[in-house]
Amino acid sequence: MLAGAMSALLLVSCSTPPPPPSSATPLKGESQTMVVRGEYRELPLDRVDRISLENGKFVFHGSTTVTVDPPASADPTKVDAHWMLVTEGKGDGTRTLTFTHNMALDDFTLELPASDAEFHYGVFSSPSSDGVMVFAWGAGSRCYWGFVTLQHHVNS
Repeated sequence: MLAGAMSALLLVSCSTPPPPPSSATPLKGESQTMVVRGEYRELPLDRVDRISLENGKFVFHGSTTVTVDPPASADPTKVDAHWMLVTEGKGDGTRTLTFTHNMALDDFTLELPASDAEFHYGVFSSPSSDGVMVFAWGAGSRCYWGFVTLQHHVNS
């Protein structure tokens, strides 16, 4: 009887559904003039080819597509085309990306998991901050998407 109960318990524990997709990883950028905070999470794609906007939502394209709601503070109808990726570096298991605003000359740096995949991003206006950057990158089983909110320091 006990052996039968243990077999049933083992079957139940082996047939549990897989865990939900990983939760968001907090992300804090470095800047002398801005507070840069957000998050990134896994994206269930085989690669990231591009990001598009469809019906007010972000669509991440690979061999299939994944659609997500925009971050609450982003206005996807107002693109801010002033931010440019200016330097990219590799560290010990990390990828460092530095962005500069082409008019204000503010800059910030993000440190993300290492990858050689192309980095896709867009910056959008926000009623509650100085902008929201939405981004995605990845290849194989390591694809991600995320966002950061850009806010000038009070004394800037």
